[in-house]
Amino acid sequence: MSFTSSIPAPQKALKGTPVNLDYARFTEKTGVSIYMEQQDTLQPSEAQTLYGYAKPIDASHPADTALGGPNVYGVLLRIAGQSDTVLSTDFNSMVDALKAKLNILYQIGSLLASIKPDVATQFQTLVSQLEASINSMPTVKTGDKVYSTHYNAVLGALRTLLQIEELLVNASGSPADASQLLSSMRTLVASAVEKKTGDMVTHVDWNTLKQALGFAPRLNELASQLCYKIVVLIGDAPPHSAPSGLTLGIFTSAYGGDPGRDAVMFTDDDLDYAPVVQSLAQKGIRVFGVYYPHYTGSLGQDALANFKYVTSQTSGKLYYGNTSWHTQMVNDILALLPPGAAADIAFVVDVTSSMTGDLGDVKVKIKAVIDALPTDRIFRFGLASFRDYPGYYSSYGYSAYYGNPGDWPWKMHADLTTDRSAVKSAVDALVAGGGADDPECYTRALYESQFFSWRY
Repeated sequence: MSFTSSIPAPQKALKGTPVNLDYARFTEKTGVSIYMEQQDTLQPSEAQTLYGYAKPIDASHPADTALGGPNVYGVLLRIAGQSDTVLSTDFNSMVDALKAKLNILYQIGSLLASIKPDVATQFQTLVSQLEASINSMPTVKTGDKVYSTHYNAVLGALRTLLQIEELLVNASGSPADASQLLSSMRTLVASAVEKKTGDMVTHVDWNTLKQALGFAPRLNELASQLCYKIVVLIGDAPPHSAPSGLTLGIFTSAYGGDPGRDAVMFTDDDLDYAPVVQSLAQKGIRVFGVYYPHYTGSLGQDALANFKYVTSQTSGKLYYGNTSWHTQMVNDILALLPPGAAADIAFVVDVTSSMTGDLGDVKVKIKAVIDALPTDRIFRFGLASFRDYPGYYSSYGYSAYYGNPGDWPWKMHADLTTDRSAVKSAVDALVAGGGADDPECYTRALYESQFFSWRY
């Protein structure tokens, strides 16, 4: 938007002697000239802390230190001084800033739909409410004052925007920096009280709303770095169903499972593979499968079908072992991510005996993927392995050993972390063995993959 063409110059200069500004630099950076009285000017640190000023501040230029208001997506929101009249330009610039924020939220929503669809629906509902609120705001004509109805309209929009920011921060796992910004914004919005007809809108009232909106660019910067979720499933076998609920006690005692988690997984029927895969898709978790073709005949066909199914149902990718799959995977991940977006990548590896000959290759290529992804984005990596359910089970016509004693259906070696060296060390420590029969517990491995500490 053209700042100078859409927003007229302020009708009234603030009281006091204007700060001696470098006007050429000031108008170049802001697109408009405004006067600030001496006691209303802010130091650079204050402008950044209180008002979320988004552009770099150069303390050597008076123009930078005298802005004293939030610059929201290129819209400068003037801070009203004591006894100042809230101008039509103040209201109209606030509406412009909210519209700019709305455009950013549209972009976030399109990414959120593919990354975290369970949050996207609620997000879209709130964004639609915000859009309706903004579209209902009238334009205040030059010379008109800002009244209680205008103030209440902006306050209502900010309350909806706060809900949106809370939703995004909570969905991202509440990182400390975002939580602090959100807390400050929440305090400001909570301190604003709706006005009755005839009430005066003071400079303090209006500045509170501007200060709250000033946090939007910094919160948006965090929210726009959305995180894709990728499980890299590496193995060679078709999936086992889980033992029936009748064997739950035997199962949990055999490997020391989590009774609460197991009670959810194991019902009177064997766990079906399809709902687990569909649950991954609903949570926006893609599966990049790396299939090592060790088996022939119907067993090999079943194993390949397994990998094709899980990758296609989750909008993932399928690679074949003993190729340069690691190089192609890095290229595919980078092509998938929009600018600024990052990824959480969890490697889930079949470490049964049939993988013994290829586990060395797997280790080298996992570490190559970790090393090749750029460090200028916040990639996180995790690692888990699985063999099979340890012991003998009889259910639905299957009566034999699922796995060897000491096997495990799931083991997390490293939760998602930015510590690449720690994850690579965990990869080096993987050892193949056990497994007993040919099918393995891919169902359980994929089910448990949902419980990594995923971000968005």
